[in-house]
Amino acid sequence: MSADCSVYCPLEKRKEEFQSHFVFDDTMTLKLTIQQCILYQSGRGLATIFLPEGRDYQCNCCKKGRLVYRDHCKRKVVYEGGDAEWIHIPRHQCDNPACKRITRMLPHLLTPYKHYAEDVIEDTIDERIVPEESDFRPSERTAERWKRWILQNEQNINGYLKSIGHRLLGFGRELLMSPVSLLAVMREKHHNDWLHVIIRTIYNAGAKLDPCYD
Repeated sequence: MSADCSVYCPLEKRKEEFQSHFVFDDTMTLKLTIQQCILYQSGRGLATIFLPEGRDYQCNCCKKGRLVYRDHCKRKVVYEGGDAEWIHIPRHQCDNPACKRITRMLPHLLTPYKHYAEDVIEDTIDERIVPEESDFRPSERTAERWKRWILQNEQNINGYLKSIGHRLLGFGRELLMSPVSLLAVMREKHHNDWLHVIIRTIYNAGAKLDPCYD
């Protein structure tokens, strides 16, 4: 459709109006942080979520059963300084006989499918940790892979956050139409926990990031 089209022009004008009126502030970050249970209950049923234990959660796969503690699995986590330990990851199962979906409750310090603690990953991506200047891993190769992981998922991250903000958290269409990169804003405004907020928001809402391979 050409820019001269009578339909195109009003649509573009309306889009510009939406873009000019949306301003990102800490309200969105606050909602993303404290409304994780709402995101989970509205999600599509991933097998990995970030929610506190000991609460009564509805299974977001079948939407009928409740999640009941089943057992745990072990996961290795590596901290800044190179220290590592094995931790227990609780696994809950839906009590609906027709579902029986098993869900892992990851703790706050982990990122799905990664052994390093989340703060190490974030600090390495933001170059607060430089591999060649560190006495412990990650290696330069791992650091570059983490950076590519975020770069390759940038469009997905922005799309997920805008969709979640509009559909589940009550933000208007201005958010959807805005050209603002929420990833860039989060990294600028919340440089100590942007990865924490993004990962929990996306996974609890039932989406996930694509892996990055060498």
